[in-house]
Amino acid sequence: MASNKMLLAILSEYGKPYVMTDNIIQKARIMARKEIFGDAKDNVKYTEHVQNALIAQGHHVKVTMTNRKETIAAVKRLVVAEELQRLKATKQSMSVNDRKTFAADWLRSNEDLMVSQLGSKTECLQFVHGIFFAPSFATATVPHLQRVFMADACHLNFGKHTLFSCYGRTANANMLGVGFAIVFGNENGASWKLFWEFLLETHPSMNASDITMITDQDKGQKTALSEVLPNVGHFHCVYHRRANIMKNCGGGSGKTKFSALWAYNALVKCRTVHQIEAFKNTNFQHMRDKDRAYLSSLPNESQFPAARCNQGDDVYMWHLEASSGVESMNSANYSMRQRTAVDMINAALLLVDMEVKRYKKQQTSAWSKNGLFSPRGQIEFDETFNDVNHRKFRIGVTEMQEHWSCSVKRIEDNKGPDHTVRIPKIPIRGSYFGSCTCGVDKRDAVPCEHMAVVAAGSRVKDVTRENIFPYWWTRSHWREQIPQLPLETQPVTMNSIKAANEPNHNLRYCPDWTASEVAGRPKKNKRKQSVLEKATGKKGQKKASGVKRARRYCQCCGGHSHVTNDCWKLPSNAHKRPAQFAVLDAVLDMAQSEEQSKGEESEKKLVQSGIAD
Repeated sequence: MASNKMLLAILSEYGKPYVMTDNIIQKARIMARKEIFGDAKDNVKYTEHVQNALIAQGHHVKVTMTNRKETIAAVKRLVVAEELQRLKATKQSMSVNDRKTFAADWLRSNEDLMVSQLGSKTECLQFVHGIFFAPSFATATVPHLQRVFMADACHLNFGKHTLFSCYGRTANANMLGVGFAIVFGNENGASWKLFWEFLLETHPSMNASDITMITDQDKGQKTALSEVLPNVGHFHCVYHRRANIMKNCGGGSGKTKFSALWAYNALVKCRTVHQIEAFKNTNFQHMRDKDRAYLSSLPNESQFPAARCNQGDDVYMWHLEASSGVESMNSANYSMRQRTAVDMINAALLLVDMEVKRYKKQQTSAWSKNGLFSPRGQIEFDETFNDVNHRKFRIGVTEMQEHWSCSVKRIEDNKGPDHTVRIPKIPIRGSYFGSCTCGVDKRDAVPCEHMAVVAAGSRVKDVTRENIFPYWWTRSHWREQIPQLPLETQPVTMNSIKAANEPNHNLRYCPDWTASEVAGRPKKNKRKQSVLEKATGKKGQKKASGVKRARRYCQCCGGHSHVTNDCWKLPSNAHKRPAQFAVLDAVLDMAQSEEQSKGEESEKKLVQSGIAD
């Protein structure tokens, strides 16, 4: 959306700058928005016609309706959830009875608004609760996408609606839409369950054991996913997991040894399950009980890539650990999330149109040029085989019945382990990509250095650098993901729908008065300055930009609840320690004295043995 400054530059040829006031520009915005997108109360009456128009173009659309009783229940849940969120900021909460009382009081005090928005009990009204949709090309592309998907939810700037999105990746590492939903209310388990059910209905191939779904750490989302898609592996986003560890356990930047964040970063980098278990056995005993319990609150396969890859021979992670792809698409879809989109019907139309345009752009990129690999695949190929010298490795090849077993070891590293590379005798889609005991091949979905030196050294017949690379980075597979499907060139608009159909006056949107005010909006009673006052107004003191608020951090224990000078571990703060801390300190002192006495005894024995010699 263009800013006021940009609009002033555009309109400068049609009038004097001092005439183009903010009031005139704002009114022009409102008029243009109403002319293009219409009014929400009027648009909702054409919901069924919009659904039929999108289905006629091949898109998958499902609209859910609720009656007056169900809508009031949804409003009560929403109001209580917002109150709990407000109390959480002040470290307060409400019991179950308090929540019921609060909801009843809110309904009683807002009875007039409820009647005006929802109508009376005698009216047979239906309310649009949510719209679920997927682009027409999704059914042909989803089965061939990389087997790691990302899902997330974000709020919209109109009404009180939430956008649910699921994206996959192509052979060129481009994001491609799998399914979307715009639902009334906040993100919760019930909404996620409806969304996953729609995805399963649209894409039955999604419920497979080799698929990994990366999401944030939302409990309702995890429960709904396990109920609807039980075969899919759930992986928590590394970025959100790190943020939660810092919030609950501290640890600073992760450099403090034996802190929760330090241990988590090390475990994420592990390449095999054996490395994960070895790290835990060595370091977990030195960590705090709270940090150890928090890292163990999730299973290994839900937070460490190596553990997830160990769940099947066909499970890969494709370099992916975070849900940054779907987060970036939420930012790219900002135009349909703005208040100018008016309502969920227009937002759905805008998003479908944007996804179709992105698909056409990817079609042009995939089919306009020729080559063995996609652009992203070529980058992966160059990074894999650059600086690979097979002369630095000792390679032994053994022929098996169905594969070649290659023992690979770096010559300079005498103490390092031997890694076994398995290369199939029969290529899969023209690729001899196999497996390696180092685990890098499954975590990154590209040949590791051990597999690369086998191909570079030509130690196995018919295996080259090009055909040992996996097929999912080739241009042929990219074209299989982006087929040349005929797509509608004329998008569906509200004006065309209204011109050809009759409205249904029994349809309404769910109430939107519970939506919060947009940040930065001027207060209603604030006096508006004139043009002259704005031009000759006094310049206030310039505020410093880019200055971050100082966070408390302790360099002794790595916590964020106090500063270093107030830490109980300092001897100068011994008088501030509670009784439990004093007992723990005494136990630690006794352990240190015992270790010191053992050291002194061992030194005496060494001295005596030296004298005897």
